[in-house]
Amino acid sequence: MKFLSVSRRAIALESSPIQDIMYRYRLLKHLHVVSLMSYYVIFRDERERKRAE
Repeated sequence: MKFLSVSRRAIALESSPIQDIMYRYRLLKHLHVVSLMSYYVIFRDERERKRAE
């Protein structure tokens, strides 16, 4: 049932380019947030390591 709704959404996106752009923008924003969070975690780990030395 979930697969059907996803495919229907994909068809709807193809028919309207504006929705497609919005969907891609939302996806990019989500990926950007994830990369920022991972970068912050790495940065924090480096700082902890320097403090330990």
